[in-house]
Amino acid sequence: MAVISLLINAVTKFDLSLLLILLKTPFIIIGYHVSTIFAWKTFVVIAFLSLVLAFANFPLITSDGLLITFFGGFFLGVGIGLAMRRGCVLEGTEVLAIYTSRKTTFTIGDIILVKVGSRNSNVLPFISY
Repeated sequence: MAVISLLINAVTKFDLSLLLILLKTPFIIIGYHVSTIFAWKTFVVIAFLSLVLAFANFPLITSDGLLITFFGGFFLGVGIGLAMRRGCVLEGTEVLAIYTSRKTTFTIGDIILVKVGSRNSNVLPFISY
């Protein structure tokens, strides 16, 4: 949902922090089916992320798109990993993965890998069961 929020923000100039909350609300509701504590922790993390995006000023360090992509992906991955270790998530994919893993025999990692693999077909040959 973060990517969709960024795209909508780029096209409409609607506030990114509000878009994040609006587009992630359905996944918080799905999170209630996992656990009430999980849903509340997820809401707090998403609200905090929205507040940081609304009030923090991020200076442009480089204009190289490859470096921006690499470090953005790295820090996003670290943030998602830390959030999941504390019992909450930042993205809708993780909410759906946790919900699905409780209903099936697949692990959270399997579900996320298949989701990423379906988006990037070069990952699919490395999936084996």
